[in-house]
Amino acid sequence: MGRGEDWQCPCPLPERLVQGQLQWLAVERWPHDLPAICQHILCLRRLDGKRHQQIAAESQISERQVEYILYRTGKMLAATSPDTF
Repeated sequence: MGRGEDWQCPCPLPERLVQGQLQWLAVERWPHDLPAICQHILCLRRLDGKRHQQIAAESQISERQVEYILYRTGKMLAATSPDTF
């Protein structure tokens, strides 16, 4: 750091910390409001990175059903997104 530069604390301000914690709590609850099949398919796709074909084979449903469930899940999540963002 050169002369005249202000040093900034890397710690967040208390208000930002509380806001972040509230946002995290909202996000944590968010997918749990979905039907079980939607949670399962979403986790396989987003967390495990599986392709539609893999999800369909594992879940014993068609690829088209996987696509529809992911589409419907996205709509539900968009409609119920946490208000804290």
